[in-house]
Amino acid sequence: MKLGELNQRRFWSGLTIVAAALAILKGLRLPNLWSATQMQFGYQFGFIKRGAVGAVLHAARVPVHHYWVFAAIAFLLLLVTVCTGALFIRRHALTTEAQTWTPVFVSSFAVTYVAHMVGYLDLILLTMTMLTLASSRKALRPALDYLVCACAVLVHEEFALTFFPLIWFYWVLEATDSRLTQRRLSAINAVALPVVVCCLSLIVALWRPMTALQMSTAEHAISVATDFPVRKDFLQVMQRSLADNVHIMAGKFRTAGWWLDEMGAALALLWVGIFFAWRSNRLIEAARVVHPLLLKSLAACASFAPALMQLIGWDLYRWYALTALASFGVYLLTVRRLSDAPGAESSSGERAVAILLVALNLSTGAGLLDGYTVNTFPFIDPVKALIKSTVESGHVPLPAM
Repeated sequence: MKLGELNQRRFWSGLTIVAAALAILKGLRLPNLWSATQMQFGYQFGFIKRGAVGAVLHAARVPVHHYWVFAAIAFLLLLVTVCTGALFIRRHALTTEAQTWTPVFVSSFAVTYVAHMVGYLDLILLTMTMLTLASSRKALRPALDYLVCACAVLVHEEFALTFFPLIWFYWVLEATDSRLTQRRLSAINAVALPVVVCCLSLIVALWRPMTALQMSTAEHAISVATDFPVRKDFLQVMQRSLADNVHIMAGKFRTAGWWLDEMGAALALLWVGIFFAWRSNRLIEAARVVHPLLLKSLAACASFAPALMQLIGWDLYRWYALTALASFGVYLLTVRRLSDAPGAESSSGERAVAILLVALNLSTGAGLLDGYTVNTFPFIDPVKALIKSTVESGHVPLPAM
């Protein structure tokens, strides 16, 4: 490797680390009471959607009913998620071009938002997906993918639209292999996996919601055991069916406020997804695959599938953050599978644009959960506020929501 190329790679690697750290610190906060309440639900009240993680923790006798134990686990999971993401990037950002554009994603508001979701089940799903995609044992991949997908649906049925498309697109790309046997096996998995995941997701999503009696029993049991206030709105969600959510969202689509939020989320997050979908298209065109239009269409489906979650859930910024993440994942998978020039140079103009986009991303901040605003450099205001509240009250305060 030439000295100039080596220095260039070191620069972009350093920028990626710094940009990622800043983006994460912008969104970092204590896990909210919604996620803490969710973690109390296992299968002790009967089979319910999103109960797998709580069931495992309760079976292992992990005292997540204590808020600070739950918070420690949540931050540990966030750290694991960050490390897994770094491993995924390292194994897939093989070209100089990919290394140039990676800081654009890691500095984005999508990474800030993912860090802000500390304690949420999304991080477990993301970690499972990244570990699966980073696996280098191809012989075990089919069995591993089916196992991971089945478990992930039990963690949260949103997996079918938010993270599964990345695993599916891996097999779509593998189906372009020049070897006939590998191509056929990959095509089978690219068809069979979605069928399995869709069936499992529909079973879980359409499973009868908790009854009022079940919820009353659960609320009493959890309230007695926990040392933090239970979020009543989460209890209400567990009593809603898929049809109820669709009906609620249909009403939101008729309000002007929703479409204003759509504009804000698009400016903060969706453009990142569009940008990396465009980069994937360029790679597919350069690779001269047999059916480029079909592959580009499937790449777009995998990239923008998480945006469909707004049809059944109202966390708009959350879905667009996951859309940006999925689009970047599709881009890196495409780089690893289709790039014919791993040592290709990015142009000076592209490098300038990348730095400009990083600066734009780090100045972006809107739409965080629970009315939070982004933390700003040097990120000491939240710490000062926590210390002040602790001194005044005599104990470390819990989050308000």
